[in-house]
Amino acid sequence: ARYGFDRRQLCGFDMIDCIRGSTATTAEAREMLAVYDTLRLLTYMGKREELRVVREVYFARQGRRLRRNDISLRIRRFAAENYFDDRTVYRRLAQVKKLFLSIVTGL
Repeated sequence: ARYGFDRRQLCGFDMIDCIRGSTATTAEAREMLAVYDTLRLLTYMGKREELRVVREVYFARQGRRLRRNDISLRIRRFAAENYFDDRTVYRRLAQVKKLFLSIVTGL
């Protein structure tokens, strides 16, 4: 969230420069690039609900440390505000995680 992947409209090369300048290891840089690619793929595939879930759960309150149960509370709040079941939100996050892992293993 602190890199601003969900709100920046930078080209891929600028984002790579941002990642390169702020990560310590190559593995960490690959993971950040995979996050950026995952968000872009969700946008291009038209999966707006999954993108909204990721933004609300993982990109909310950027710059603040996570406290205990923050993720699960964000999931419950998103589910209640959007008339979803908690399991539906978890399924959509699982789909995004599967996409992310396929990108990471492909790099």
